[in-house]
Amino acid sequence: MSKKFEDRVLEERKKLQVSKEELNARVDEAPYGPKSKEYLKRWIKVESNGEVGFALWSCPPLIERGSGTKVVDADGREYVDCMTGFSVNNLGICNPEVVEAIREQAGKLIQYFDLPTPPRVELSEKLVGITPGDFPKKVIYSSTGSEIIEAAMKLVRWYTGKPFILTAYGDYHGRTAGAQALTGKGGMWLYHYPVLPQDSGIFFFPYAYCYRCSFDKTYPACDLFCVKYLEDLFESKEAPFRDPKAGISSMAAIIIEPMQSSAGYIVPP
Repeated sequence: MSKKFEDRVLEERKKLQVSKEELNARVDEAPYGPKSKEYLKRWIKVESNGEVGFALWSCPPLIERGSGTKVVDADGREYVDCMTGFSVNNLGICNPEVVEAIREQAGKLIQYFDLPTPPRVELSEKLVGITPGDFPKKVIYSSTGSEIIEAAMKLVRWYTGKPFILTAYGDYHGRTAGAQALTGKGGMWLYHYPVLPQDSGIFFFPYAYCYRCSFDKTYPACDLFCVKYLEDLFESKEAPFRDPKAGISSMAAIIIEPMQSSAGYIVPP
């Protein structure tokens, strides 16, 4: 006998929830010291359980400080940092040169909304100078990657007047309502239902993952079949991306990770 809609939905949502009691039990079982465990239980009381910590680990460490490639938890236990703040700290934890630059600027001006300051202008000039390409360039700043991806989605559609954006399965582009549309991960999408985190202009294609090829091919004998698959879609009148007869494209952009990260550090050929 089929279940009523409301019963099924409630049951599914229970599977996505973790109780405070379960999280505290995870802390008790974790191999951390007493100070770390105390802080972790205080954290559970005051911060959303939907944050990344309990999603990536059964129980995350409680990091207090770090230097270079090492981080130290609240009980003084040292770890080799293989995460680098999801690549944000790729110059090392508390790099002395970075720390000194922050200290110097903090003594002058910490924040002034989104208005120009001398260091901001100088950084923009440097970024424009090192960006490849022989064409005029400008910089746009944001607080998060999700925010800048959503800005890109708006800008490419505005500039081209076209609706469709392509991205790859396995890519991570953010988890806000707009950026999540480009991050096709079922474990994240479930939390958006019943309203989908996308519009009808987002389409996915298989990433060039030679170790586990979506087309069961072997590189280089495949002759980059995954690329040909995309080319064929662009030439087909049965796909919505282009009208070959009229010679009109409906594509605004392809937004893709040059090397996939959260899918397992996948380097394409």
